[in-house]
Amino acid sequence: METLQVILLALIQGLTEFLPISSSAHLILPSQLLGWADQGLSFDVAVNTGSLSRGSDLLSSRYCCLS
Repeated sequence: METLQVILLALIQGLTEFLPISSSAHLILPSQLLGWADQGLSFDVAVNTGSLSRGSDLLSSRYCCLS
């Protein structure tokens, strides 16, 4: 996988994570449209883990300030 592919897919994941669509779909669709090879399960897990950790960090910092 090229660096440009990783950056583009990670940006798409970050920008569309909170939309009510499948996170797998918005990682597969650009690959299919641009003719890239399947990125594999490990990449999907890594990108979703990054989204989860960022979301958790954001929520914990907001709730920390409320108390």
